[in-house]
Amino acid sequence: MSVFKKIIIVISIFGFMFPCDCAPPPSPEDAYNSSDVVFSGQVTNIIEDWNNLFKEVSIDVYDVWKGTIQNQVIILTGIDDGICGYDFEINEEYLIYGNYSDNFIWTNICTRTNLLENAEEDLDYLNSLNNTQCDSGYTEYENECYYNDDLNTLTMLIYLNDIEFEVFYDIGITLWENGHINTLILEGLSIHEIPNNIQNLDSLVHLSFSDNQLENIPVEIGNLPSLEFLFLSNNQLHELPEQIGNLINLKFLHLPGNQLTELPASISNLSSLQSFNVDNNLIISMPPNLIYLNSLQYLYIANNEIYQLPSDIGLLSELKILSAYTNNISVFPESIGNLFNLYHCDFTNNELITLPETICNIYGNLIVFNVGINYICPPYPSCLDVDALGAQDTSSCNEDFECFDFTGLDFGVCAMVLGVGLINDECNFISGCDWIIDGIDYSDLFFDSMDECEEVCDTDYQIDLGDLNDDGSLNILDIILMVGMIMDEEPYDQIADLNQDGSINILDIIALLNLILNPATSCEDIDGNVYETVQIGEQVWMAENLKVTHYNNGDAILTGYSDVEWSWLDSGAYAVYDDHPANVDIYGNLYNWYTVVDERGICADGWHVPSDTEFMELEMFLGMSESEANSTGSRGTNEGSKLAGRADLWNSGSLEENIEFGTSGFTGFPAGNRDYGNGNYNSMSFFGAFWSSTESNSFTAWNRELEYHSSIVYRFNATKQFGFSIRCIQD
Repeated sequence: MSVFKKIIIVISIFGFMFPCDCAPPPSPEDAYNSSDVVFSGQVTNIIEDWNNLFKEVSIDVYDVWKGTIQNQVIILTGIDDGICGYDFEINEEYLIYGNYSDNFIWTNICTRTNLLENAEEDLDYLNSLNNTQCDSGYTEYENECYYNDDLNTLTMLIYLNDIEFEVFYDIGITLWENGHINTLILEGLSIHEIPNNIQNLDSLVHLSFSDNQLENIPVEIGNLPSLEFLFLSNNQLHELPEQIGNLINLKFLHLPGNQLTELPASISNLSSLQSFNVDNNLIISMPPNLIYLNSLQYLYIANNEIYQLPSDIGLLSELKILSAYTNNISVFPESIGNLFNLYHCDFTNNELITLPETICNIYGNLIVFNVGINYICPPYPSCLDVDALGAQDTSSCNEDFECFDFTGLDFGVCAMVLGVGLINDECNFISGCDWIIDGIDYSDLFFDSMDECEEVCDTDYQIDLGDLNDDGSLNILDIILMVGMIMDEEPYDQIADLNQDGSINILDIIALLNLILNPATSCEDIDGNVYETVQIGEQVWMAENLKVTHYNNGDAILTGYSDVEWSWLDSGAYAVYDDHPANVDIYGNLYNWYTVVDERGICADGWHVPSDTEFMELEMFLGMSESEANSTGSRGTNEGSKLAGRADLWNSGSLEENIEFGTSGFTGFPAGNRDYGNGNYNSMSFFGAFWSSTESNSFTAWNRELEYHSSIVYRFNATKQFGFSIRCIQD
């Protein structure tokens, strides 16, 4: 409200600034009839506004005889009795007669507003009223007003579930405030259906349908803006609606004893959630975006079938209790060592085989630490002794590891690295969505490193993609064999799948022909990493992301920075996505732009980080017009799909669905990034970004981005602290 508007209101109520002169006070009946609201309460605060000549009076409401108001209300009155202002005092109790003006309640000394202890005549009249004076939309029962929409919801609940009752507006535990339901607890009543008009209860704070027979929840439950407590324990729920993520004020969500197999992604929207309980369900995995519940303090996920927790669960910095006993969890996330508020940690009866040293960061804070009934083998974290680990099955700790052939097994198309294993007689990093296929758990058959796989499986040779006859070179004979494979519909062979899209077709023939006509040159960095390369037009590019950890003079590129430290760097550094070494082998490292222009150099001898102009030359060779290449933002048609590769790593979308996907041989990966603002890792499998060496201004530099949802190429000037991938180009 503007100052002018406030002054007009004061003038309209009290007259033109002359001393207040009241007629004799009206009778209680006349005062009641001429008022919009009549209520009692205690003053808790007073704010004086001398500029506008009024006071704001905060009141905790006791009883309401007329009108509809909340439990706490602010009313206005003149600044002093000279302009008819009532002289309220903090902590005193009053009976108040008020009227609305411009959506504010006003009172003055000319009404019957009075100290509650002096209002006996008024109270006798008010309490004698047969309260049929309910506002429109309300119904009176036993001198109380009830909101019709809330009553209709209760009526529908009773009808759908044949609930027995004495008073229909008081089933179970039903608490009303100012005519609206505040608390509704209906437990153990064999309720099997919640009506869609549950959304009418827009003042509902506490809702419990525990110990009933519910199989589903209506989507309308997401339309309860005031809900803070939701208890649905011990029902027969198989799924939750996505709309549950609309309950942004929800603090407690308890769902133990149901039949849930997964949780909706919208759970991450519950930013106020403090306690989350899904014990005793059938959940297989926790959504990665669980980490966005930054108010969460209590997480109960025991007695499920969970095989993996989000690797960055350590971002739940407020977490105090993590109860995950009796699941199938095989990896204890290292980031749990960042949960410095945690005092209860229970992983009893899982599939753990190791514990990270990071547990020692918080071990001294833990009141409860249970990891018994697992398969944990030495060496143990330095802060733990054998007694602290409880009973462990160590019978497999010293067994020789056998080589298992994963050829033909489909673990799903997800960016998660499952481990290293043998496929088509080669050791490869294997990605997928789960270690379990058709009820068989393959997690124990993966190796932790490429060296271990090659040693155990005795793979001391490597067949190049496209070399179908294994003669050590790519030539016309390989093209003939590939055409035959396609024509005869022979079984899939990874050696022939040059663009790694899971099938063999004309695109692989084109890629093979390109390799024959434009043979790759070798590229080896100072650390000894050897990269595949590809010639595209007159340029020769690395076909993998850079992994180097030293400058060309041997100096180490600095790493290991915290999120905050990363955001303020003004010198070269690199990071590993999620701090997980396995990501380096596939996706390479993420470098800030200061590394790109460091005079010590990071590309192999004879190679350099491409300029913005060299990226444009690449894009125009692939079909982009010159005007598009010189523009910013989204550019081109399908050049992004041509530059991308490894469909198994990308989230499904227009990029990998385009027929030109992977045809250039550039093989762009969705390595994600490290954010310049907060140091977080973001968007692996959704996004890949590559630095150029060209500065845009003192704060930003040009880059190129590929995104899963589009076949084009993006050109942006990004803040130099971003962590992006690097592709080198031959001099």
